[in-house]
Amino acid sequence: MAGALGSGRAAPRRAHPQGASAAGRGQRPPPSRPASRNRPGKSEMTGAGGKDGSDSSGKSPSFADLAGDIDALEPLAPGPRVAPEISEPSGRDPVEAPKASGHELYFPDPDEPLLGRRSSIRQREFTRLRRGNLPYRVKIDLHGDKLPSARLRVREELIAAADAGETCVLIVHGKGHHSQSGVARLREALPDWLTDPALAEIVLACAPAQPRDGGRGAVYVMLAQRGRAPNMK
Repeated sequence: MAGALGSGRAAPRRAHPQGASAAGRGQRPPPSRPASRNRPGKSEMTGAGGKDGSDSSGKSPSFADLAGDIDALEPLAPGPRVAPEISEPSGRDPVEAPKASGHELYFPDPDEPLLGRRSSIRQREFTRLRRGNLPYRVKIDLHGDKLPSARLRVREELIAAADAGETCVLIVHGKGHHSQSGVARLREALPDWLTDPALAEIVLACAPAQPRDGGRGAVYVMLAQRGRAPNMK
């Protein structure tokens, strides 16, 4: 009976690999999965300091902790203090522009450079000078003189005439006919000579001479007598 029972049980099936069974049934085996790479865990990425650089205790580092790694800077030595500059009062009054004293010759007509007078001279006296009605006894003839010597003569002889009490002098400068350039250089230079500071106190006016006294080749010069004030308006 035992033998019958043994012969009547079905033998157990052996397990075959899935691939083998699939091959046996004519099916493809499932694709094998690639081996998984070892990826660091979250704790490995953050490290000991954590994801945001905090320590293992979970606290963020303070500024004092971060600054502790910086070398201490040496303070700069204080430099010398410079006091601000303060201008001190000079005790002098501000300089004012010089005021016209009436001693300067002015030439109102640009076309007539030898027609000039002080602002303090009366118009009647100036008209007499222009018309040749002021008598003169001193005549300075500059014919043949060069510019430097002619200027010196004009200065010295006008001063001498004023010291002698003369009120009018005739200066003959010529018309430039004998000059190489044909220009009356002495005539052109006379306005500057008559405004020389050395003559500022004595030259009152000047005007081209009348034809009888030389015309365009001569000039009348009105002088102030030394020690006497000129005729005022």
